[in-house]
Amino acid sequence: MRRIIFSAILAMFFICGRAYDFEVNGYYYNIISLTDRTVSLTYDESVYEDGWINPVYTGDFRVPGSVEYSGKLFSVIEIDKSAFCGAILGTLTIPENIIRAKISAKGIEKLVIEDSDVPLESLDFSEASPEEAYVGRYCIGGGLEYSAIKRIYFGEKQTSVPNSMCFGSGALTTVGLPAGMKTIEADAFGGCGSLREISCTGVEELGHGAFCFSRALETFNFPNLKTLGYNGGYSRYSVFQGCNSLKNVVLPQGVAKLFSVFNECEALETIIFPASVVEFSRGVIKNCPQLKTITVSNPQPIKIDEDAFDAQTYLNVTLKVPAGSKEKYMAADNWNNFFNIEEDASISDDVFSVVVNGIYEYYGGIVEIDGKQIVDENVITTVKKGDRITLCFVPYRNFELGSVKINGVDMTSEIVDGKLIIDVEGSMAVDVEWDEVTAKPALLTIKHAENGCLKMAVTQYSYLFYVEPAVGWKLHTVTFNGTDIMSQVGADGALVLEEIYDDAILSVAFEADNTAVSDVKSNAAKVYGVGESIVVSGADDGEPVNVYNEAGMLVASVKSEAGNVTISVACGHVYIVKLKGMTVKIAI
Repeated sequence: MRRIIFSAILAMFFICGRAYDFEVNGYYYNIISLTDRTVSLTYDESVYEDGWINPVYTGDFRVPGSVEYSGKLFSVIEIDKSAFCGAILGTLTIPENIIRAKISAKGIEKLVIEDSDVPLESLDFSEASPEEAYVGRYCIGGGLEYSAIKRIYFGEKQTSVPNSMCFGSGALTTVGLPAGMKTIEADAFGGCGSLREISCTGVEELGHGAFCFSRALETFNFPNLKTLGYNGGYSRYSVFQGCNSLKNVVLPQGVAKLFSVFNECEALETIIFPASVVEFSRGVIKNCPQLKTITVSNPQPIKIDEDAFDAQTYLNVTLKVPAGSKEKYMAADNWNNFFNIEEDASISDDVFSVVVNGIYEYYGGIVEIDGKQIVDENVITTVKKGDRITLCFVPYRNFELGSVKINGVDMTSEIVDGKLIIDVEGSMAVDVEWDEVTAKPALLTIKHAENGCLKMAVTQYSYLFYVEPAVGWKLHTVTFNGTDIMSQVGADGALVLEEIYDDAILSVAFEADNTAVSDVKSNAAKVYGVGESIVVSGADDGEPVNVYNEAGMLVASVKSEAGNVTISVACGHVYIVKLKGMTVKIAI
């Protein structure tokens, strides 16, 4: 009896779990939000036949972007996890409006994710996966890991291969990357045991574990590579860990940062590091039993971590350095851990790099290298031996330059007027420290048509004012530090000032609002204050301009020349400026 009741309940749950809200043209949908008019594509179990084969969603199928039901238009933003359960598909196309796709199908030949700048929040395959895929937008959290994918191509808009995109996809043999691809993130092609080669001219960064345990990988060609093993997500593996087919590796000129790169590479025999490397961090080489030689092309030994290489590497591998550099390496900390150091006259490399550390968004300041702004870390500038470069240090407000070290040597005393000139002899790691100073409030002087003015101490980032003319007057000009900002005043008189850091002046002028019937044309001239002067611009050539003080006394009478007049007056007073067809009241 218990078994019968349990079976009945299970059957009811099974049916209810596959219910749908409405059907249009044989496609089934569940409502996600009535307010937003969004739905997910689902299915109806009653249409399944012949061993759970879905006869509705078959062949080449493009998920609808929208659907009209009961006179309302709904956006399709999700593929339900059971929508393709049992379906046999040719090409499955996911349009740009889909933000979540959980796909369970009996068979899929090809997946097409259409181009979009909006990421696909989730892409999950719980059963059959495609043999080929085109990925036109970023897929958060990968999506094809442990799949049967053989070929994958990324769209031109893509700049990053997501974390774990094809992790554990042992059948993958072909990867097509666009020239604009910049980063291969953590574990992206880890465990792709059939992948033998990969190349892309645009790739600059490889994340941790990007190719870990891709045991067939023989060659990689990333000519613009800059960093290995830093950003691009977390992984417990090194970039090429367990890549047992790598034998002779030459890293390209321009590589600057290395962190946990070659581990358990059983066939690795030789590796050449370019002169552009400025950081050998932890675990660059570890547990590579066949490694015989390491070539370092920089004539100047840079600072390295002691555990950049493991003990077996220090003991058994020959370190080759440029001619004339052996004594320097033998005297340098941690480089002198190598038991065998040899000079090699054939080593020649004059391409170096400059890496600036200590640059954070909105903190400290920026560094300019020959005019090129460095606004955050991991921006690498390539230089050549003999170049003369200028480093310019520009603090943000409320900061000042603390210290500057180049390859560990303090160069702060060499900085003049925020600039440091260097003749390039090798790659440079520039470490910058900033000191925060106490912010002082700025004074905003508000000049308006009353006796005197208002001064407000400002320490915030945004200030809202409402400019309200008196009866019989209308707004004429508003200037901020002498610049006309009338266009920023809203219809309700609202004015927002942004980011006041230094003393500033907001000046408001009002014009008499003459509503009487008159044949006099409105004057297009502008009247505003700058310092201790009244400025008139846009007047007719030779037009008379009369200025009166608060008592009604005439203090100046001039004629415009080429439409412009500048009249010096005493500060702290209200003046009436009269032109042809115009009366303006202004505070100076």
